[in-house]
Amino acid sequence: MKKVLLLGDSIRLSYQSRVKELMEGKAEVFGPEENGRFAKYTLWNINLYLSLFGALDIVHWNNGIWDTYTISEDIPIFTNLDEYLRDMRLILNEIRKKCPVVIFANTTPVREGFLCNNNDRIDKYNKAIEKLMREESVPINDLNSLVKKNLDLYVGDDLLHLTQEGVEVCAKQVAHVISEYL
Repeated sequence: MKKVLLLGDSIRLSYQSRVKELMEGKAEVFGPEENGRFAKYTLWNINLYLSLFGALDIVHWNNGIWDTYTISEDIPIFTNLDEYLRDMRLILNEIRKKCPVVIFANTTPVREGFLCNNNDRIDKYNKAIEKLMREESVPINDLNSLVKKNLDLYVGDDLLHLTQEGVEVCAKQVAHVISEYL
């Protein structure tokens, strides 16, 4: 059976167990139990993550929401765009050394009023990383557009994390996209 590794932030953590259920009998799905946070954190840990579960067939991966955060007017975005793209390219290069198929999931939106982030910034970073991924022939799982279809239903009261309905639709789309590459 094919082995699939899910990497990414708390959004990935929220749908990981459901994807595992949906893929039962089709693929073994694994993922670190920790939050991959921002790209630099994932880069720091990428070779550990890639070694935890043996030989892999597919990696489905995201980073971005943490990278686009600000915590006050006086502190700039955590990761400027050039740095984000550089780190993401380095992560991609490391994944490709160990796994033949990489699928990238873009960053999900936040609801209006979230103080640390906004969708204009997320969209700017998504546009840039999607361009890089297309240039690298990496398929893109557009979770952003999926969640934007019904932000109030799919994103919870914290204005950031997925509701149960959001987890379900994202998990189904992740499982569907992965299935295309089995």
